Amino acid sequence: MKPAATPAPPSAQAAPPPLPTSNALIIKEPLAQAYLYVEPYQTRFEVLFDAATLLSWLSPDAILPATLTAEQQRQLSEKAATRAVNWCTMSSGDASLATPQLYVSVIKGLPVFGTQSETAEINATVKTHRWRNQGRLPRPAPLTRVPQYEASEPVRVPFGAIAWLLGGLVFYTYLKVKDYRLPGGSMPYLAVWLLGAMLMSQLLVIPIQTGSGSPVITQVDEAQSIVTPLLRNVYRAFDHRVESDVYDVLERSVDGELLRKLYLETIQALTLEGREGTRVTIAEFSATVDKVEANTKGEGFSADCNWMARGIVGHWGHSHPRVNIYDARVTITPAKGEWKLIGLEVQEVRRL
Repeated sequence: MKPAATPAPPSAQAAPPPLPTSNALIIKEPLAQAYLYVEPYQTRFEVLFDAATLLSWLSPDAILPATLTAEQQRQLSEKAATRAVNWCTMSSGDASLATPQLYVSVIKGLPVFGTQSETAEINATVKTHRWRNQGRLPRPAPLTRVPQYEASEPVRVPFGAIAWLLGGLVFYTYLKVKDYRLPGGSMPYLAVWLLGAMLMSQLLVIPIQTGSGSPVITQVDEAQSIVTPLLRNVYRAFDHRVESDVYDVLERSVDGELLRKLYLETIQALTLEGREGTRVTIAEFSATVDKVEANTKGEGFSADCNWMARGIVGHWGHSHPRVNIYDARVTITPAKGEWKLIGLEVQEVRRL
C-alpha cells in the first residue's frame, strides 16, 4: 500500500529582511517612520529607515562607514530599491494593485516630525492600523468657469439659391427676347424654378461676419475678470497626476503651442526638488492686471499682470508652505465664444 502523497507546502510570501540580532545593532527606538499622504487624485507612502539599519540589512558582514560618499549613496539607493520590490505590495480590499515605481533617496539630517492628521504605532503585536477620513480629506477645488463672451451672429448668405434664381431670370429673359414659348405653358417652368430655389437654399450657405466677433477689451477690470479664472484653472489642472487628465483640464483654458510649454514649465515648478511624485498643492491664488493692450498679432488682448500662488507641500511627516509671485505678460484670444490663454511670457519670479 503506497503512502499518501505529501501535499506541497504553501508558497512562502516574500518578507522583509530579518532584524539584526547582535548587541551592537539592537534597535531600541522605532525601526522606521512611515508617512501616508492622502491627497486629491493621489495617495503617497513614504518610509524612513535609519542608515545604519539599512546598511546592516543589505551588507550584514560589512563594516559600517562613518560617512557615506556619493557613490555609496547611489549604490545604497539601488540595492534598497531592488530589495523593496520583493516585499513592498499594495492592495485594495481583496484585489492586489500594481506597485508603482519605487523611489529611494538618501536624506541627510534628522527628520522633522509634525502633527499632520494622526499618528499610530505598528509593531509585531499591532500589525495593522485603520484610518478613516471622517471629513478631513479636502476635496479638490472646482474649476472656474472659462470666461465667455457674446459673439455677434454672422449673416448666412444662401449663395446656391441666389445663383439658381439669377439663372432662372436670365433664362426667362432669353425666352422673352427670342419670343419662344415653352411647351405646356410657363406654369410648369415656374413651379420647377421655385422648387429648385427652395432646394438650393440649403446649399452653398456661407456665413459672413458683418462686425467684430468678440468684444474689444480695453479696461483693466475687464481684463482681470478674464485673466484670473484662466490662470487659476491652470493650477487646478495640476491637481491631477495622470498626464492625460492634466492635458484635458488644461486645454479648457489654454490653446495653441502654449499648451505643451505650460505643462512642462508648471510641472517643474510644482514638483519638489529631488522628490519624484511630491508635488505642491496650490491652496490660494490671486492675480492683478496692471495694463491692457490690443493683441498686435490678431484678435484679443495682451495684459501685464502679477499673481501669487501659495502652495502646501508635505514630505517626511510635515508640511510647509511655498509662495511664488510672478510678473508676466499674458495674451488672451477669443475662440468659439470663450477666451483662451495663448501666450505667457514670465518676466520675474520671486519665491517667499
